[in-house]
Amino acid sequence: MIDERVEKAVQFMEKIAKDNDHGYDQMYRWGEKGDYDCSSLTITAFDNAGFALKDLGATYTGNMSQALRRAGFKNVIHKINTRTGGGLQRGDILLN
Repeated sequence: MIDERVEKAVQFMEKIAKDNDHGYDQMYRWGEKGDYDCSSLTITAFDNAGFALKDLGATYTGNMSQALRRAGFKNVIHKINTRTGGGLQRGDILLN
């Protein structure tokens, strides 16, 4: 069963993705003008859901992994097929 906080974050991201008032922007990436980039949207969604990733040091994809682990996330790369997406679950976050 998916953690209710993860589901809340996913629903926030889906809402933003379906709303054409929001777009992609790297300069105003924290929603100041309604736009995000991939990492800031993920961090914002999970912060809003109660994970406090920004407080744990997440600011971009390069430091998200450490913050996610501090928040209790697990690395499940060995449980999924990155080529086909097999084994992925709703709310999984893929970083390279």
